[in-house]
Amino acid sequence: MTYRSAVRNTRLPVFALGLVAVALSLALVPRGRELALLRMEAGDTQRAAALLEAKFVGGDRSPATIAALARARVSIGDVVGAMQLLETLIAQRPRDAGALNTLEQLQRASGRTEGLIRTLEMLQTVAPRTDRLRDLAGLYARNSRRPEQLAALRNLVQQVGSEPDDFVTLARLEASIGRPLAGVAVLRDMEARHPEAVDASVIALELGMLLVAKEPEQALARGRLWLVGRSDLAQSAPILAGEISVGGRPDLAVALLKQYAGADADPRLIAAIAQAESDAGDPAAGLSRLEQLDPAKDARGGVPVAILRLRLGLAVGNVDRAMAAAERVGWLDVPDDGLQQLSTMVLAAGRMDALQRLAAAGENYLVSVPVLAARIRLALGDADGARRWSDRATSTVVGQPNVAVQLAEVEVQLGRSDRAAALLVDAVQEPDLPPTALPAIAGLFIRAGRADKGAIALDRLRRSRASLAADSAWALATIAAGRAKEVTAWLSARGREELPADLLQNVIHVALDAGARGLALQAAERLTSIRGSADDGLLLARLLFDNGQLRRALECLRALPAGTSVPDDFRAAVLLGAWRQGAPVADELRAIWLRRLESATNTADQAASISLLFELRAHAELIPVLHILARQAPERWLWAYSEAAVAARRQADLTALWMELVSRPGLPAELRRQLAFKLLEAGDKRAAERAFRVLAATSPSDSPDVRQLLFLWGPRPTAEQLDWIEGRARVASGAEQGAWMRILADRGAPARSAAVYRAATTRGGASESTLGAYLAALQAQDDRTAMVAAVREELPRATTAGHLRQLADLAARTGDTEMERQALERLVATAGWDRDTQRRLGILAYLRRDMDVAERLLLAAIAQTGGDYDTQMILGDIAGRRPGAAAARSHYAEALRLLESSGDRSFRGRIVRANLLHRLGRDTEATRLYEVLLAERPSDRNLRADYAAMLIEQGSLRHASDLLAGR
Repeated sequence: MTYRSAVRNTRLPVFALGLVAVALSLALVPRGRELALLRMEAGDTQRAAALLEAKFVGGDRSPATIAALARARVSIGDVVGAMQLLETLIAQRPRDAGALNTLEQLQRASGRTEGLIRTLEMLQTVAPRTDRLRDLAGLYARNSRRPEQLAALRNLVQQVGSEPDDFVTLARLEASIGRPLAGVAVLRDMEARHPEAVDASVIALELGMLLVAKEPEQALARGRLWLVGRSDLAQSAPILAGEISVGGRPDLAVALLKQYAGADADPRLIAAIAQAESDAGDPAAGLSRLEQLDPAKDARGGVPVAILRLRLGLAVGNVDRAMAAAERVGWLDVPDDGLQQLSTMVLAAGRMDALQRLAAAGENYLVSVPVLAARIRLALGDADGARRWSDRATSTVVGQPNVAVQLAEVEVQLGRSDRAAALLVDAVQEPDLPPTALPAIAGLFIRAGRADKGAIALDRLRRSRASLAADSAWALATIAAGRAKEVTAWLSARGREELPADLLQNVIHVALDAGARGLALQAAERLTSIRGSADDGLLLARLLFDNGQLRRALECLRALPAGTSVPDDFRAAVLLGAWRQGAPVADELRAIWLRRLESATNTADQAASISLLFELRAHAELIPVLHILARQAPERWLWAYSEAAVAARRQADLTALWMELVSRPGLPAELRRQLAFKLLEAGDKRAAERAFRVLAATSPSDSPDVRQLLFLWGPRPTAEQLDWIEGRARVASGAEQGAWMRILADRGAPARSAAVYRAATTRGGASESTLGAYLAALQAQDDRTAMVAAVREELPRATTAGHLRQLADLAARTGDTEMERQALERLVATAGWDRDTQRRLGILAYLRRDMDVAERLLLAAIAQTGGDYDTQMILGDIAGRRPGAAAARSHYAEALRLLESSGDRSFRGRIVRANLLHRLGRDTEATRLYEVLLAERPSDRNLRADYAAMLIEQGSLRHASDLLAGR
C-alpha cells in the first residue's frame, strides 16, 4: 500500500486529529527538526509530512524523527500509520510515557481494543493509577478475559482510591467463577471500607452468594441481622426476600419476613411476604394474608399490592377470591392481561354470575382476544354477541392454530358447523400447530358432524408430516365417519408398544359412540395389555359383558388387582351372566344376593334379590327370610315362600304357615280363598272348611265361597253345619232368604226351611222368594195339608202377580183346584190376562164341567199362542159333547200334529198320542202303540184303564176285562 492510499483509507474526525496532535510530546523532537515542525504548525502538513517521510525512508530511525513523522501522519489523517510508527518507537523505548499516552489516545479513538489493553498495561507499569486499573478491568470484562479482569479487580480493591462498585464487580466475578464465599468476603470488605455504600441491593447480592455456597442458614441470619432496626423495612426487606426467592429458597424468604407481618405492618411488606409464600408453592397462604389487610391500610400499598392479590387469586384458581381481588383493584386499574386471565378462569369454572360481574369491566380488554370475547358471550347466552366477536376473530387467528381451534369450538356451539370445519382444516395445515392440539381438533370435527372432512384433512396431515399424534387424530375422526374398518386395520398393523394408552382409550369411547363395538373391544384388549391398570381391566370387562362374552368378562374381573373398586351391580351382573353361560360361580352368586337381600330396604330390591336367588335355586337359604316376609306381608310373599318350601321339602312348615294365616283377621278374601284351596290340596279339609266358613260368613248364597263350603259339607251337612245355614237364612231377607231356605231344603232340612219362613211371616218379613222356598220345603216334606193351609193363609194378603202365581202353582200341586182358581182369578184382577192364566182357568172350568167358559178361555189362549196338544185335545173333548163330530175331530187332528211336531217322546206323550189316534178313528195304530206302552210298563194302571176304555168302545169287552184284571 502506498503512502497516499494509506492516507486516503485512514481518516479520523477533525476533532480527534486535533486532540492527538496537541497530545504529541514536543520533547521528543530534536532541534534539527524545527523546520519540519514549523511547516506543520504553519499549516503546510503535506510538505512537512513529505520531508519527514523522506528522512525516514532514507534510514533515519531516530526517536525524534519517528515522533515527528507520527505527528505528521496524524495531521494528514493517517492514524494507522502514526500508530505503527509509535509502536516502533515504544519497542525501542518501552517506558516512554509520552509515546505510550499518545498511542493510547490513538488506539482508544480508533477502537483498537487489543492494542489499547497492551498500551494501558505498559502505562500502568510505568505510572500506576487507580482509574487506569479500573479502565483495564472494564476492558478485560468486555473482551472476556476473566483471569486478567479478576486480577485487576483484586488489585483495584486494595487501592486507596477504590470505589464501592469495584467491590461489587469483583464479588460478582468471584461468584461467577464458582467462588461465592470469596464474593461474600469481598462484600464484607466493602462494608468495612465503604459502609455508607452498603444498601439492600448489596446485602441481597451477598445473600444470593451465600445461597449459592449452600449456606442458607447463614444467609437467613445475615438478612435478619441487617434488617434489625431499619426504618426502611418496606423498601429493603422485599429486596432481600426477592433475592432469596430467586436463589431458590422462598421458604427462607418467608422466614425472613414473617416476623414483620404484624397488624401495623406496611402493606408493601405484607405483599412481599405473600409473594414469597407464593414462590414457596403456597399462593393460597399469600392470598389469605393479603385478604386480611385492612382496606384503609391496604390503600397505602397502592395498586401494586391489590394487583398482587389478584395474581395470587388467579394462581390459586379460586374464582370468588380472584373476583374480589379484581374488584378491590377496580376494573379500570386491572391490567388487560389480568382481566383476560380472570375471564378465562371464570369461563372454565362455568361461573355465569362472575361473568356477569366481569361485564362491568366492559369489553375493551377483550379487543386483543376476540376469541375469548366470543366464548364469554356464548357462555352468557348472547349468541348474537358471540357471532359478532367470532366474525371479528376470523381474520385474527391466521397463523395461530391454537386460537383457531378455540374459535372452532365457538362455531360448533353456534351451530355453524361448516365454518368450524373450515377453521379446523386451516389449523391442521399450519406448520406451527402443536401435536397436542390434534385430539381436540378431531373431537371438534366429530362434534360438528363433519368427521368425514376431519378424516380427510387429518389423513393429509399424517401423510405430509407423519406423527403419532396425527395418526391418532385421524383414527378418531375416521371412526366417527363410519369407517371403523380402516382404523381396525391400522390398529392391527401397529406394534404393541407403538400406541399410547390415551389414544386407545379415546378410540374406545369414539368407537362406542359410533356403534363400532368390535373395534372398541379390540382397543380395550390392547389397552389392557400395554397399560393394564385397574381401570383398563374394568373397562375391558364392561365391553366383554356388553358383547355377550360373560365368562371372559368374569376372567377380567378376577385378574384385577386386589382392592380394585368394582361396582357391586356390575360384579353381580357379570357373575350372573357367566353362571348362565356355565361358569361354576353359583355359590359366590348366592352369597352376593343373600347379602343384598339382607340389606334391602325396599320391596323392589327385595323382589330382585329373591328372584335371582330362586333362579340360583337357593331355596333353603331363602326360607328363613321368606318366612318372615310371608308372615309380614302374605299377599306379596306367601307364594314365594311356598315355592321355596316345596323345593326344599319343607311341606310341614309350609302347611303350618298356611294354617296360621288362613285364620288371620283382615286377610284379603282372595288370599284366604287361595289358602283354603291349598289346604284342601294338602289334605287338611278341616282347616280349609274353617277358611271357607270365614269367607262365606258375609258372602251371598250364590257366591263361589258359599258353594265351595256347601260342597265340603256334602249333601247331608251335620246339625252344626245346618245351624250355620239356618242362621244365615234367618238374618237374610228377600230373595237371599229364599235362597238360603232352598239350600236348607235341598240338604235334607225342609223343616228348618219352613221354620225360617214361619219366623219371617211372624215378623212380617216374608217375600215372594221366601214363599217359593217355603212351598218347595213343604213339597219336599210332602205335607199337602200344610201346603193347602199355607195357600189359604197367604192368598188373602197376596198382592203381587208373582206372589199370586206362586200360590196358584202351590194349589195346583196340592190338587186343590178351587184354591188354584181363586189364586188365578186374583192374578187376572191384579195383572190382567196372559196366555198361561187363560189356559189354566180354561182347564179348571173344563174340570168343573163349565164347558162354555172353558171353551172360551182355551180358544183365547190358543189365539195368543197357537195352542198346545193338551189344550187342543180338551177343546176336542168339549166339541165332542155337542152335535156334530167335525169340530171335535179338527181339534184332535191339530192336537196330534202339535204333539208330533213337538218331538215329545215321553211315556205320557205317547199315551196321549195313542188316545188321539183312537179318537181320530185310527184304532189299529192306537192298539199297536198301546201294546208297546203296556210292554214297557205292564203295571201302569192308568195306561191299562185308557187302553181298556178304547177296547170297550170298540166292543172288545172280554179283552178289556182281561186287561183291567191284569191278565
